[in-house]
Amino acid sequence: GESVDVSERRALFDPLQRAFSNAGVVSRTALQVGQQVTGPALIVEDETTTIVPADMVAICQPDGCLDVRYVR
Repeated sequence: GESVDVSERRALFDPLQRAFSNAGVVSRTALQVGQQVTGPALIVEDETTTIVPADMVAICQPDGCLDVRYVR
């Protein structure tokens, strides 16, 4: 899928690395079917935030769900 452009970044603590990373911030409403967000990233919406760790990717599904999986 197509990667989403990230225009904002925030510090995100990664407990596995025991350090802060520079995470991209993506609006959930901006995601379209098939687009992917590669971690480290935060997918933000009014009610919640989805954290995508550095070794994972989130892919927007046709039903609007996010499929978060390990990068291989």
